[in-house]
Amino acid sequence: MIALCKHIFFGRTGPFAWFFLLYAVWGFYTLDKYGVHLDELTQRTIGMENNRFLSGRVEFEKVEEHKFFGPVWESICYLAEQTIFQHPLRDKILLRRAMLWTLFLLALWRLFLMGKRNLGWGFKEHLGKFQKDREEMSIFIGSLIPVFMVAFWPRMFAEAHYNSKDALFFCLMVFVFDRLDCLWRNPKDLQKGLLGATILLGVASTIRLSGLLVLVLAMGFLWMQNRKIGRTFPSLLKLWCIGLFGYCLGYVVSYPYLWFKGYNGLENIVQFVVHNPWSNGALFLGSLDPSRWYLMVWMGFTLSLWVLFSLMSGIILGLMSWIKNTDNTQHSTQGSVNQSIYFSQWVVFSFLLYCIVAKPILYDAWRHLLFLLLPIVLMAASGWIRLFNILKSLNRHTANTFALITLLMVCYHIFEISPLSSIRSLVTIHNPTIHNPTIHNPTTDFSDVRSTNIQVETIDFGYQSAHVDFNCLGQQLLKQYPMQLDYWQQSNYQALQWILRQDTGNIYLTGFGESLWLNRQLLKSEDAHRLKLFNDTSHRYLTGNGIVKTALKLDRTDSLSWVSENNKGQSAYWIDNREICAIRGLHLVCEIQRKKTVLTRIYKFRL
Repeated sequence: MIALCKHIFFGRTGPFAWFFLLYAVWGFYTLDKYGVHLDELTQRTIGMENNRFLSGRVEFEKVEEHKFFGPVWESICYLAEQTIFQHPLRDKILLRRAMLWTLFLLALWRLFLMGKRNLGWGFKEHLGKFQKDREEMSIFIGSLIPVFMVAFWPRMFAEAHYNSKDALFFCLMVFVFDRLDCLWRNPKDLQKGLLGATILLGVASTIRLSGLLVLVLAMGFLWMQNRKIGRTFPSLLKLWCIGLFGYCLGYVVSYPYLWFKGYNGLENIVQFVVHNPWSNGALFLGSLDPSRWYLMVWMGFTLSLWVLFSLMSGIILGLMSWIKNTDNTQHSTQGSVNQSIYFSQWVVFSFLLYCIVAKPILYDAWRHLLFLLLPIVLMAASGWIRLFNILKSLNRHTANTFALITLLMVCYHIFEISPLSSIRSLVTIHNPTIHNPTIHNPTTDFSDVRSTNIQVETIDFGYQSAHVDFNCLGQQLLKQYPMQLDYWQQSNYQALQWILRQDTGNIYLTGFGESLWLNRQLLKSEDAHRLKLFNDTSHRYLTGNGIVKTALKLDRTDSLSWVSENNKGQSAYWIDNREICAIRGLHLVCEIQRKKTVLTRIYKFRL
């Protein structure tokens, strides 16, 4: 069995198998480097209650209470937890993350194989001594381009560790696109392949109902493709029936809630998705109001620059080819390269148009539509390869320079998710003047008359802050307009780790909201036991070996309201209902009290 798996993986991946192995090891190593987000245990509860219902231990009301967002995957994860049932919650969280990371690796591998099937998306370069070696290496390199675009995008690297909604939906969409790509290439086995693809798409849609629009686009694309090859109307109608049947089958079978609620349950789910009950708004360009440009702006300021450049190049060159009717893109069997890229264009432009016209409720950056990264990187890879081929035909040296610049950008993104990216700049200020409590320094403005020691530390947490990564354009935007940053409050995990390093005894900690408690669960047992959490500020001065410690980070709603009202792109923090600082960007404020002395450290994230 091991020999067979080794043959399948190494035989089909070639020399680049080591990339997948090293990337996998690094991902598993960093599973506990990201904090527990506000929805992580909520997702776990979905699987727990669905399993308990199916085993007859709870009534249906528990399933109805937790009916949204991927019950199949969450149930599988909860079943896997039973192998470590008596372990602390930290181990169960890490197991869930390991399962998600493994699925993400499998999705990257399938994306690579899809590229191989399409002859490296048309990439051709003279590498190797013999013609066969050259062709094979060209296919390998071309197939890796979209894989690198996904794997080394910092936000995707982070989301693949913990986001069992949007990252999971992305993985499932990779498998769906992979199956559809097979349909473009082999229409003889169309009915069987279509049924499998739409069943998987139905299962994926239990996480995000965006899969329904993907189904419509896929069926419309198949309709047009098969009309060109002369299929009759009855046979086309049969394909639609098979697609709808497979989608409904996958959706209903993987949704226990619908087994009992039927049409009424489906109506409730659709109403929930269409009219998302999110009352807090989304901080976007200094405003909490919905915007038709929300998705486009977030994409433009968070995607890697080489992805954006390649994407725009592909769009421009494609339009020029279409106008001149001289599309010389390399074709593989059945024209699959063009079909897959064209379908990706359908998906991306359809969702952009939908967001511009309908202004749906979106928040937390663009994680709800994170699966669009897949068609984007396919279009970007095609654009990069097309531009490289044009440059090579004009001037070999220019093409090589272009490839070298791209490689340097890839290396930069590898650096971003590596431990080498942690940069610290510490400023310590002693005995601030009481009469002028506002202290000006290069990092921030801070005021607190009680403090006798203030430490301002600017840190680039590297992969630990990858979930709030912006490209250089986005970093300039943040200087002018506030945007959502740590919307799931995962940075509290770094705050707790810092506080624990300050003392070896018990720590009495006061905070607001559930984020501190959630992130406490990810700490090692010996550290978690030392933390005594209180939500009521009346407990601030409990004594514990003479030391009281407090980590403060305001909850998302109030912070966003304050930022929007002042429109200065700042985050506000309070102690005892008194504002103590207002800082641009994403920050943590950690306060340590030693009897009458207060040490306050501000962590400023370098984005």
